[in-house]
Amino acid sequence: MSLLPAILAVTAQATTPHLTAARVSTPPVLDGRLDELTWKRAKGSDAFTQKLPTPGKQPRYRTLVRVVYDDEAVYVGVDCEQTDDAIIARLTRRDRQVEADAVTVTLDTRGDGRSALEFEINAAGVLADALRFNDTEISREWDEVWDARAARTAKGWSAEFKIPLRILRFRDLPSQSFGMQVRRRVSMLQEVDEWTFIPRDAGGEVSRYGKLDGFVGLRPKAALELRPFVVGALRYSESEAETRGKGVFPMGSAGLDLKWHPSQSLTLDATIFPDFGQVEADQVILNLSNFEQFFPERRPFFLEGADNLATPLQLVYTRRLGRAPGAPSLPDGESVVGRVAPATVYGAAKLSGELAEGLSAFELLGVTAPVLADVKRADGSFASRVAEPLAAFKVLRLRKDFGPRASIGFMATAKSRFETPAVYPTVDPAPGSRGRRVLCPQGQVVAQGARCFHDAYVAGVDGRWRSPGGEYVISGQAVASLVHDGPPRTMPDGTVVSSGDIGPAVQASVAKEGGKNWIFKASYAGHGRRVDYNDVGYMQRQNLHAFTGSVGFRTLDPWWATLETETFIDVVERDSLDWLTQDRMLLLGNYVRWANFWETFVSVHAKPSRYDDREVGDGTALERAPLFGGELWIATDKRKLVDGEAWVMVQGIETGLNVQGEGRVSVRILPQLDLELLPTFLFTRGEPRYVTTMGPGHVFGRLRAQSLGLTMRATYTFTPRLSLQAYAQAFLEAQAYSELTLAKARGAGQVARLAELSPFSEALDLDPDWEGGSFNANIVLRWEYRLGSTLFLVYTHAQGDGRAPFGRRARFDFSWLGPRPSEETLLAKLSYWWG
Repeated sequence: MSLLPAILAVTAQATTPHLTAARVSTPPVLDGRLDELTWKRAKGSDAFTQKLPTPGKQPRYRTLVRVVYDDEAVYVGVDCEQTDDAIIARLTRRDRQVEADAVTVTLDTRGDGRSALEFEINAAGVLADALRFNDTEISREWDEVWDARAARTAKGWSAEFKIPLRILRFRDLPSQSFGMQVRRRVSMLQEVDEWTFIPRDAGGEVSRYGKLDGFVGLRPKAALELRPFVVGALRYSESEAETRGKGVFPMGSAGLDLKWHPSQSLTLDATIFPDFGQVEADQVILNLSNFEQFFPERRPFFLEGADNLATPLQLVYTRRLGRAPGAPSLPDGESVVGRVAPATVYGAAKLSGELAEGLSAFELLGVTAPVLADVKRADGSFASRVAEPLAAFKVLRLRKDFGPRASIGFMATAKSRFETPAVYPTVDPAPGSRGRRVLCPQGQVVAQGARCFHDAYVAGVDGRWRSPGGEYVISGQAVASLVHDGPPRTMPDGTVVSSGDIGPAVQASVAKEGGKNWIFKASYAGHGRRVDYNDVGYMQRQNLHAFTGSVGFRTLDPWWATLETETFIDVVERDSLDWLTQDRMLLLGNYVRWANFWETFVSVHAKPSRYDDREVGDGTALERAPLFGGELWIATDKRKLVDGEAWVMVQGIETGLNVQGEGRVSVRILPQLDLELLPTFLFTRGEPRYVTTMGPGHVFGRLRAQSLGLTMRATYTFTPRLSLQAYAQAFLEAQAYSELTLAKARGAGQVARLAELSPFSEALDLDPDWEGGSFNANIVLRWEYRLGSTLFLVYTHAQGDGRAPFGRRARFDFSWLGPRPSEETLLAKLSYWWG
């Protein structure tokens, strides 16, 4: 028995590929060609295996990889033979995924089997990078300054990578090995070849990489990187020109991005007065749910390091930093002029890395400026009102790894607001009250000198374990939130959260991710009545029990006309803590990737009657009618000059109908020019929704709503470092209510059943029907004029949401897309990287 561990170790070593990196005194010239003597002296490996479309099969073409290094960088050369099939080389801007031949090099420089840095170049020389974490997860938002080149050869093409030691996080050892994976994609064959073959039914990714040996005396040189930048902008607002006689606003600023490595395993990132004017606008949607719309992060500073914040409960939603708050509540006679701008980020800093072997840390600090809204008084004068005060955000993350398979983490977040209560407008005191009162930006009326906003604190622990074979994963998290100061707040389910309230939340899941055929996942999430981590994180609701389960059967080997399939059953049960059903669903779905490289997904689902206690806002639970629906998604062969996908969902409700869909059409006009069109539509009718509250009770009406949108993205790439991108979205929306009914049930714990709603014919105080539209566009010229240094020229047209009441018939009015008061901005941003 004592020989078994040794036998297993020898077996594992025999199946794990190894390659030795050679130290060189003269680095290769970075031109994509592997014809220098430096490369010929390095030992190479061509031990590649096909992963797709036929796992385990010999690749169609030979791939040879070599690695050398010096005191400055690691150099990887990959020679890709390809003689009988066309090489697909498509130009696009950096970090944008396109269908093309490509080579990816992934390095686990810490050797922990959990995290790795990924570097990619396609046959046209376009670069992309990503960060792998938690063994199987990936973040493509990670970005660093490195270089690579591609070149055509007599037998195909080749790629040459230069990966500076300053961006690699390795331990201070005399000699060491990295984990390594090299993947090659042959677009015409839709083939993926791996240097370290990982069967598709295996669990794990980074933990299965091969070994890159031979590193001796690694000593990175640069410990500090600076990227100062200047911004100049000219904004014109047509609406402000009409209301205040001034519409042109010149702006200018300067800032600094900094990266410092206190040690080889720690990195400090900081930014002062960052500007995000070159970031694409969020897509406009018609949100008919009772939950806040989640928008993806797009700002580079907050994208990097996002893997450190990936926990089962989303305690950090970086869009909270620098968000645009809603318009503040105003005294009678005052109205907001223009739009409420996002909060200016004064500065932010991140510290990340290893404190000791197996112990990692991440800390984020950020400060945002007060947000002021310009208002016009009844007498015609102008003033500023506070929409949100100065705020500080703090995040601390610690994680202890126990080998590549298990970890325990701790996370704490805080948001502190610094108010000046004297700036809030005073209001007439309520009868019988003493002292002066002020109107808070969020609508509460408090005593003068009292706070209008609260501070928020959250702390929690989490854990993750993966089985030795990689198939099974168990994860969980437990947190508690504390609200301090500020007036009481009523949550949409009627719960009142006051200063000093503590709320718990937990999440746990177990999953089988590996295996030839059967996979499953089961999870539970529980949120207390007064838990609230929305100040820094993203939480849809509190007061919740949520159970979800999924069982699937998949085939990963080609069979008949398919390359892979997966059929699964999902079960969802969500209840309040009083066990009032919020959501209940049974779904049967099937995904197929076909031999012609098309993909399809089809599903059917059913929901019985359930109750929505967030519809009204005071906790009254409105009954939702049963529904039965289906989904269909189709994607075409991505190799074609024109490809696309379409998704549609149809739901038949006992009281009406829901139809929703979206699509994508991509046209590759030239190798360097592509156009992408993304249409969306939504139509719903017949479902009772909340309209208003009158004296007798809550008024509901059968909602008829629809939206129609078209987003266009066009990219012209002059060179891999010079690109022009255009974005535009036209969006129309309308909604109307009919067959008004009344529910006498009011307040938390009360239920408004559909059968008990009575007809309501009184006149409403305000017309709830409206129509509107928006048109937003921007054009961005991006030029990386030297490595890491960029010039942005940006034009933005913002013709934001406009709404107006109309009659009792929901319709689209295309005049909303015509000329209307808009905001135009011309911006230039120049940065210079030194490091």
